[in-house]
Amino acid sequence: MLSLGRRGGVGDMLWDNIVYILFILAFTTIMAFYVYAQQDASAVWADYYAKEIVKVVDTSQPGEAITLDVHRATIIAKDHQIPYNQIFSFDNLHHAVCVQLSRGRATCYGYFTDVLLTEPTIELGVPINVLHFNVTETSYAPGKVSS
Repeated sequence: MLSLGRRGGVGDMLWDNIVYILFILAFTTIMAFYVYAQQDASAVWADYYAKEIVKVVDTSQPGEAITLDVHRATIIAKDHQIPYNQIFSFDNLHHAVCVQLSRGRATCYGYFTDVLLTEPTIELGVPINVLHFNVTETSYAPGKVSS
């Protein structure tokens, strides 16, 4: 009997290879699902729109009405059956802008200015799809307790 310094025999080596092949198949399957999910670049576009809206909000002043071209975002969201009123959401409590272009989590980024974003509406076909929202002043001063 030829042992070559190993504890197991041919059967153990076969099981090791089978386990290795199963790990490769699992990894390949997960990567294929990931690539398929990223095929239309919805995550990239959600990240882009969230960052761009935050840049606009950080440079805006209270009282301004903002209108942005969101045509590409509405097309991607429509392809993923996301309702138009769920694409863009503003969390004024945490100073965050969230964009959801596909099922799952939304992409959120925070803004630094102490303003409220109100009345978000998407207007379709003007001749492109646009997002309207207002930048208003907060009703409280930071550090002060309102009575």
